[in-house]
Amino acid sequence: MSAICVDEVMTYDDGEIQNWRWVLGDSGDGRYLVAEAQAGSGHVVERRGDGDFVISFRRTRDWISHRHLTRYTMLDDSLSMESTKVSLMGVPQTLFTAVRRRVAT
Repeated sequence: MSAICVDEVMTYDDGEIQNWRWVLGDSGDGRYLVAEAQAGSGHVVERRGDGDFVISFRRTRDWISHRHLTRYTMLDDSLSMESTKVSLMGVPQTLFTAVRRRVAT
């Protein structure tokens, strides 16, 4: 199974900076297996009928566990739109949208 790495750096209004490194591998059945140090491993990214990719995972900080539900829509070969909903015990906490461009390294 081949894998790709995605590095994310997030800077928040309060000055906090988070570095996330995702590793995605093709599972061979149209889905991808995903791991990230802060989110854990064994997550499945599914491709929906409309072509979007969706991943859901929990992220625990201290004793609080937030659910992240992220949907990626490919806009072209190198550009995608990410829409993430974060909830705590089923109650919506935040929603953010980002546009991501693939860059060569």
